[in-house]
Amino acid sequence: MACPRLAARSPLRGERFKASRGPVDGVPVIEALLVVGGVALLAAVSLVGPLLPATWLLAAGAACTGAGMLLGVPTGLWYHVRLRACLAPRGELPERWWLRPAALHGRLRPDERDGVLVWFYIGGAGFASCVLGCGLVLVGALVEAHRAGVF
Repeated sequence: MACPRLAARSPLRGERFKASRGPVDGVPVIEALLVVGGVALLAAVSLVGPLLPATWLLAAGAACTGAGMLLGVPTGLWYHVRLRACLAPRGELPERWWLRPAALHGRLRPDERDGVLVWFYIGGAGFASCVLGCGLVLVGALVEAHRAGVF
């Protein structure tokens, strides 16, 4: 049971959302494949990592994280600006809408979707790059710690 205080503050109070369980608008849901691919990539780097200098992994991870931040932060900001510009004039923007903006995508008109969602996806790619970079830094640090005899 939800806390009444939290439910009263919810930006989407009174609205019900279902988890996606298959195709949405004809596009297959690929979140699970992305997770499996990310785990497989980290596993591959973990297996190959000991063969590479740790500084290469650390540098690649830092570069990947930095590139993801440079890509993701501005596009994420612009996505929020565009989403607000589309929904606010129609009064379809609830309070604290920025907490769950993806839940508002269904309120976009067909002619607005491309202009907003392209920034959503580019920002998501930047976030994925940051996660990958952090994973590379972690693997590089673990490889170096292992070589130094820490464990």
